[in-house]
Amino acid sequence: MNELDNAKKILECAEQTTGVLKAMYKDTPYAMRKEFEREDIRVAKEFLIKKISEREDIPIEARVAYICNATKIVREYQNQMDIIKKSIKYMNEDNFIDSIDGEWISNFLDKIKNIEDDFAKEIWARILAEEANQNGKITLRGILTLSTLSKDEAKMFMQLKKFVAYFIDTEGVKEPAVIYERQYKDELVKMGFDKISFESLVDAGLIENNAAFGYGIDDYTEDSIKNGVHMFYNNKEFKITSSKRNTIDIGDVNFTKTGRILLSVIGNIEGDSKYEQFLMKYYNEDRDYNIEEVL
Repeated sequence: MNELDNAKKILECAEQTTGVLKAMYKDTPYAMRKEFEREDIRVAKEFLIKKISEREDIPIEARVAYICNATKIVREYQNQMDIIKKSIKYMNEDNFIDSIDGEWISNFLDKIKNIEDDFAKEIWARILAEEANQNGKITLRGILTLSTLSKDEAKMFMQLKKFVAYFIDTEGVKEPAVIYERQYKDELVKMGFDKISFESLVDAGLIENNAAFGYGIDDYTEDSIKNGVHMFYNNKEFKITSSKRNTIDIGDVNFTKTGRILLSVIGNIEGDSKYEQFLMKYYNEDRDYNIEEVL
């Protein structure tokens, strides 16, 4: 199926799910509806205003209300279509929106109808594609959490993504981590951590922050750490070993399930060379580990 066919399927499914087109012209005669269906969405607002204004059988007060509602619905519909169209390029070839659970897509479309910002639209397009590629990955609660994010919180999370390293756990799964501890605050602020409010991201439901005890990946055996745990950062692979530990310390920050989903949909962001040096110091000098780059 080519991109055009995929787009048509997406638009058809969205229209069936939301009923927005029906809402646009539910009070107009059938012949007028057919005429509307031939109109491009870009001129829909002007078209509806003209048609409603011509309806002399409707009191003028009602016409004003219909026009206001039509303008709102067209804007919401355009926002939804912008995001759906953007999502196509991130979908796997054989995955389409009509494979997604109806309740999920209905909730999703309701949450995106008022999103005007291009930056936010891009993120939501990736979220839709992620669910199309792997049905059930993003929960309804996850959609609700993500829908409450402010633009500033989303940008802070993007900044945080620059410092995310991934560790391979015993099941071969990549475990995300940001190595941050208060004792290194002055050093890390110079790298851009001053632009991140951990409190805001905790309140947003994206991370957990435990400055008292920190976090660790503790499902390794003593032998597995002796043989080496693999860490990835900034398109480089590192091996961490220890003869004394069976836990990998990962600092004070841990990602929630929703935070991990958002990490996966954002895509790759170039890391920071100074932070890479900090990671080497963190594991080589300050703990019972050895770390080396895998060449």
